[in-house]
Amino acid sequence: MASSAETYSDFERLYDAHLSKVRSLLAKPADSSDLTSCEEALKSAKQCVSAMQGLAAIEGDPFKAEEAKRRLEREV
Repeated sequence: MASSAETYSDFERLYDAHLSKVRSLLAKPADSSDLTSCEEALKSAKQCVSAMQGLAAIEGDPFKAEEAKRRLEREV
């Protein structure tokens, strides 16, 4: 993932953007390039959640760590 994200909030914004892209791709008739784009956006969203979990652990914030875990389980 090529980004300048550094904080939990940065990764959270990127995660939301990736999921928004997935949702918009799924809302229209799909072709093979859309499916590839969707898979790439999902992969990037998962990477953001992993980064969010790691940053929450470093910050010692169990609430953020749990929220990131729930997002991964619920949304991705």
